[in-house]
Order: sequence, then C-alpha cells, then structure tokens
Amino acid sequence: MPQLFEPFFATKQDGLGMGLAICQTTMEAHGGRLTVQSAPGDGAAFRLEVPAIPRQT
Repeated sequence: MPQLFEPFFATKQDGLGMGLAICQTTMEAHGGRLTVQSAPGDGAAFRLEVPAIPRQT
C-alpha cells in the first residue's frame, strides 16, 4: 500500500505502474486528492476529493 501511488510500481506482470500515479498527480493539480483504504480480503476503496467550484450565473 505505501508504494501504490509511486510511479512505476506495478502489481501486474505486464503493468507499467503509471495509472494511479497519473491519477493522483492530476487530482492534486486541481486541488483535490486521491486516497485508498484497503483491508486484506475485502478489496480496496478509492476516494476522489475534488474542490467545489461556485456556479456561474
């Protein structure tokens, strides 16, 4: 889990390990964040937090 968002860290043999790193960087560039919670045997839950932007009227 600590390495999950690190570039080039992959859990799949053919994986590049860039997907989650790109997602996290994109979220942070827009003032948001990407986090994950996981428990053995229960899978993982990813959470995207994006700041609200006031509506233009």
